[in-house]
Amino acid sequence: MKKEKIETEFASAISDLKNRGLKVENCGVSTTVTIIIVGVLTWIPIRIFSPLWSGKYYLDILIILFTILITILIHQLFHAIGFTIKRFEKWKGNIKFGFWKNKMVLCCNYSKPVLFVDYLFGLVLPFTVLSLCLVIIGIITGVKILLFISIVNALLSLDDLTVTLMLLKKHPFGVLDHPTNTGFIAVYK
Repeated sequence: MKKEKIETEFASAISDLKNRGLKVENCGVSTTVTIIIVGVLTWIPIRIFSPLWSGKYYLDILIILFTILITILIHQLFHAIGFTIKRFEKWKGNIKFGFWKNKMVLCCNYSKPVLFVDYLFGLVLPFTVLSLCLVIIGIITGVKILLFISIVNALLSLDDLTVTLMLLKKHPFGVLDHPTNTGFIAVYK
């Protein structure tokens, strides 16, 4: 979907909320610093776990990069599941997957306003499943790839965790996910 159309639909959704007598507040997060931190920190698990696989450095790097790509895709899929599971809605038209070229990140956006708790659930689901659960399973089973995935996902979740903290601080009645920036529109009665 073209950026102009997405921004027009987003502006229309905000206008609709205001017309219903609700107050809105833009709550965005700067991702530039986070991207730099993730870029630097991602190499730490690569250096730690690289000797644990084939022993061929270049093959290991390809395996690691493939694992990171798959983790990113599954991470975004968990956002989509989290945003829609309670509402039992179809994804078509409501969930939008995309790629922000200016930030070089994949994204998942839910285009309808949701309650605070529903947005919070969708926001933290990828971190909970792919980081917390996998690190516990990885430690219990000793499967190192699960530990690697959990560390990579934790780094990928820094923006989500920052937005979660902001969401908990603002504690709005409802939330509208921002389609082109990291953050949300807080909706108050």
